[in-house]
Amino acid sequence: MLRTDPAMETLIELVGDQAVLTGGRVRPYLHDATEARGLRGSASAVVRPRDAAEVATVMTWCYDHDVPLTPQGGRTGYAGGAVPQGGVVLSLDRLRDVRAFEPLLWRGEFEAGITTADVRRMARENGLLFPPDPGAAEQSQIGGNVATNAGGPHAFKYGVTGAWVTGLEAVVPPGEIVRVGGFVRKDVAGYDLKSRARRTADRPQQIHDLGTSAPRPARRRARRRARAPHRRLGHARRRRRDIRRAAHTRRAGGRVRRARRRVLARRARRGRARRPDRR
Repeated sequence: MLRTDPAMETLIELVGDQAVLTGGRVRPYLHDATEARGLRGSASAVVRPRDAAEVATVMTWCYDHDVPLTPQGGRTGYAGGAVPQGGVVLSLDRLRDVRAFEPLLWRGEFEAGITTADVRRMARENGLLFPPDPGAAEQSQIGGNVATNAGGPHAFKYGVTGAWVTGLEAVVPPGEIVRVGGFVRKDVAGYDLKSRARRTADRPQQIHDLGTSAPRPARRRARRRARAPHRRLGHARRRRRDIRRAAHTRRAGGRVRRARRRVLARRARRGRARRPDRR
């Protein structure tokens, strides 16, 4: 599909000439972290929308013209889901607005193009903690982390990215903006569409626009660290108690064995005293 095609001209009119990349400028968007394994795709154009409305516009255009659409974030994944196989690449790197951030309520609303490092920095500067760190924090984007439900080394203690998401805003075919969940962590009304929109790493979601995350205070982690010495002290006390009990059991067992030997010896002496003289 060339830039002079009527359909492409229509797309350029919808989102602007600066938002559509063609020709040699498409090359950096044809791979992700799987390039070292020889995985590289192809695409006719790259579209870089500025907001959710333009994402919906691009989705509608692709739906009407039967053009494959591949969303991309920071291109740091190893699942290959961001590698295009023809059609149009939808890059979300320009969606970098912070729609809301309320540290006192432990919640924030970030667009998909914000990097993981920026979210962690904002949380840390306000006394909060956003633990998901799937790697390449300066390049990976929060939208891709949510769409693939990325984990990382911190997931062993704090869970994967999906555990920190309370709401999503996504664009689905044929170009509708849907919003599921919200700021309330406990929300059981209706179907759990938030979890349906959040996929595993081997089945990335087709389009994702916004991740809503609720950071947890960092001081809770400090309390755990402060309690750790007391836990170790309690463990030492239990250990000493078990040792004392074992020693008492050994001493008691020794006393029982000695008493049994005394009884047997006394019975043996009585038996010898009562034995008649056979001479």
